[in-house]
Amino acid sequence: MSDKWVHAQRDEIRERNRQAREAQMREAQRLADERRARQNAKR
Repeated sequence: MSDKWVHAQRDEIRERNRQAREAQMREAQRLADERRARQNAKR
């Protein structure tokens, strides 16, 4: 197992984690927006 392979794996995992975090943040933002919209609609 070469260092290059290990670095490639690590970069791949880091990239996947970054994308997962971004997706979670987008989802959280969407849910927050929906909650806000519902509260505004009630008034």
